Amino acid sequence: MYKVHFMDATILCELLGVETNLPRKLCARNDILNELKEIMENKKSNLLLLPLSTIISTGNFISQIEDGEERKGRAEKLSELLMKTCKNDTPWDFFESNADMETIQALALEFPEKSFHFKATTGDLSIVQDYKKYIKETPMPQEHLVRIWSNNRFLAEEVYHSEFHK
Repeated sequence: MYKVHFMDATILCELLGVETNLPRKLCARNDILNELKEIMENKKSNLLLLPLSTIISTGNFISQIEDGEERKGRAEKLSELLMKTCKNDTPWDFFESNADMETIQALALEFPEKSFHFKATTGDLSIVQDYKKYIKETPMPQEHLVRIWSNNRFLAEEVYHSEFHK
């Protein structure tokens, strides 16, 4: 079975050592590193995608670091990863969402309730829109598992479960 993983900012932050202050993390950093290793070892059956919303949200987490030197160091690490992404030298591919007015409208309609009930951000909802768009528009010649890989319970469990597609 082929697996597609939309990487959320909580995963990228763990890889960079950036604290996200999530009240309900799903797993520890070592679990994330082990899963990334497993994905990388099985590249033929896995596709790891890095959406723009993940990059922006990760930058937002970095900008909230109080210590200026630590903030700069983490920003430099993110910058290095992004440059490697541009050179196809990372285990993930950049996912171009090409957001349109339909996407913006969906964000506008969902944000108030999801923010109230789940403390969801527009970044969270953007990755959800990317996930839905991928499922809707990508031909899948074989059985697929498509998921949002996140350490945030809202994204990983409570609202958007992994979906099988044939």
